[in-house]
Amino acid sequence: RESSLDQAWWWARDRFATFTLTPTTPESAISTVTGAIGAPTCGPRPVSITIEADTGVTETTVIANPGQQSPFELALPTPTTAPITLMIDSQGTGCAEGEPNPSGGQEKRYAQIFHLSTK
Repeated sequence: RESSLDQAWWWARDRFATFTLTPTTPESAISTVTGAIGAPTCGPRPVSITIEADTGVTETTVIANPGQQSPFELALPTPTTAPITLMIDSQGTGCAEGEPNPSGGQEKRYAQIFHLSTK
């Protein structure tokens, strides 16, 4: 996770990134996941976003652009109180623009994930 002033985000450091979203209380059912996707500086790319829960699967694809946030909203067929898996599939190759890694190269970035939220 990275941040700058009042904004936080995550970089997908591989083509596939997975998040587990867990309701804060057993009474707090999740029906929708929202957020935004950006691309690294090496160019735009399609990014598939999927949520999977015990009540079903929903998927969408957005075009992520460098320096911009492409919003998404995914609704489950039925709300759930069980954890939800959010999967990000960033098509294309990663961009070597991250922090230096121990082997002397730079880490790769595939997609930037902003403003994850559940309703």
